[in-house]
Amino acid sequence: RDNMALKEKLALLNLNADQERIVVEKFLATLSLVNVEEVKEIIAYLREKGIQITKAREIKIIGNSKDEMAKKFSILGELHETDIYKQDPTMLNKNVIDLYRRIQYCRQNGIEYKTK
Repeated sequence: RDNMALKEKLALLNLNADQERIVVEKFLATLSLVNVEEVKEIIAYLREKGIQITKAREIKIIGNSKDEMAKKFSILGELHETDIYKQDPTMLNKNVIDLYRRIQYCRQNGIEYKTK
């Protein structure tokens, strides 16, 4: 039964064969922490935000609840900087207040913090 749920979660991620193999080898713990419904909800929310998990290491963000993600999007949305999550979905695992402060600091001090 657990194996079926795992296969279903993997299918939801829609990764290529190489990335799926890496998930199985390295990130099964993350997948085992969330149920199929949570995975569906999180993937749907990420899609809404224009984010797709394409690399095995990015599945670590599934450990965040949809509510946590929404809060992070809201906070960085104030700075119009949610693209940071599109560029690197794993940034959703970072402390959003730290990210917010760093962006503010860079802006205030004329420091380039994005690649063009």
